[in-house]
Amino acid sequence: YFPSASLAWRVNEEKWMKKFTFLDNLKLRASAGITGNDRISSYGSYAGYGPNYYAAGGSAVLGLSPTSPGNKNLKWEATTQYDMGVDLGLFNYRINLTADVYLKDTKDMLLKATVGGQTGFVEQWQNIGKIRNKGLEITLNTHNIDTKDIKWNTSFNFDMNRNKIMSLGDENFIPVTIGNGYLTDVARVTVGKPIGTGYGYVFDGNYQINDFTWKHKTSGAEVDPSTINSSNIDSYNYILKDDVVSIANVAVKPGDRKYKDLKIDGVIDENDRTEISNSNPKFSWGLGNEFSYKNFDFYVFFEGVQGFEIMNAFTDMVEAGSKGSNSYNLTQEYWNNRWTPENPTNKYASVTNSTNDFVSSYYVEDASYVRLNTITLGYNFGKSLLNKLKIVAARVYFTVDNVYLWTDYSGMDPDIKSVTPLFTGYDRLSYPRARSYTFGLNLTF
Repeated sequence: YFPSASLAWRVNEEKWMKKFTFLDNLKLRASAGITGNDRISSYGSYAGYGPNYYAAGGSAVLGLSPTSPGNKNLKWEATTQYDMGVDLGLFNYRINLTADVYLKDTKDMLLKATVGGQTGFVEQWQNIGKIRNKGLEITLNTHNIDTKDIKWNTSFNFDMNRNKIMSLGDENFIPVTIGNGYLTDVARVTVGKPIGTGYGYVFDGNYQINDFTWKHKTSGAEVDPSTINSSNIDSYNYILKDDVVSIANVAVKPGDRKYKDLKIDGVIDENDRTEISNSNPKFSWGLGNEFSYKNFDFYVFFEGVQGFEIMNAFTDMVEAGSKGSNSYNLTQEYWNNRWTPENPTNKYASVTNSTNDFVSSYYVEDASYVRLNTITLGYNFGKSLLNKLKIVAARVYFTVDNVYLWTDYSGMDPDIKSVTPLFTGYDRLSYPRARSYTFGLNLTF
């Protein structure tokens, strides 16, 4: 049962509004309703069975065994939404504005929840928790110039959304893990926080030569750290100083990445992890302008997304050199500026660093961008020519999509496709948007 209701008031049609001749339309709107969602895998609420072998009479016999747990209590996810808006038209509809504010509460969310090992399964479809979304959407259309030969129209849209987890049932958080890589335990869905929150360590530079006590391997004599260089570093033993933070279960060395000791006990461990990124943009926008002069027309469209962050997991591979039996190419930027005794940088770690795979703020980047998305140039053939050819209308055009991108993000494209909707700001070398060129002809007979 998903009821809804809406109400609108055309204010401009009231008698006392007639004196405002510049006002063509003023409508106030309000609505409320509930919508349902049952989009899970087919037959996801039923127990699954698959082929398996069991022992009988000393032989392996083919049979069936459970592969996934059912949930007879599973029900539709329900979203209750409240919306208030205004439609405004001014100056003979030369200016048109639509604005909406909304509040959406989703309960009984359909999520794959982790279940106890005694069940024989890892996860199960369940109705868990509640999430709230609220936001603002604005659309503005204007007719700036409207003459016989010259026309200019502008369209602008703006939207912002904030989400927050209100409840996760009996859990305070659900970990978000991504397999088949080195940065895997990357985020958490936490009560009171937005979906898309990265979770890890806070990067705090690199371990430097002066963070260690140095002694000669042969004589045991203490050595002045200022004499250490790439040529002689292997001739000495080193011990981390007592007043320098250590990392649990890691024998750190110069050039390794260092992280902040948030609990202030001198040792970096799981308890020092915290929120390190937010995948949700502060706002997004689009701006289009359409121009025409006689038979020519021109269209240009910009889009922008501001104030969101991406965890660039690909950086972990192109600054690692090797991981176990795997070897990777390194970027020229990293190789030229990597940590060495002669270049004690606090940005790039050493090639042999042993703390590269810690999920941390080092991999988090501001991914805000502005994109010149579309440019189109067209020409409409004149009626005199078309009438001879018995053609009603003909237009030739040339379009370029994904023209140019302005961003500080170091990945291939900030408009990424993450492998999980629970952490959209995760990039493991997403394939970038292609630039396309289109030449076309529209004919109407």
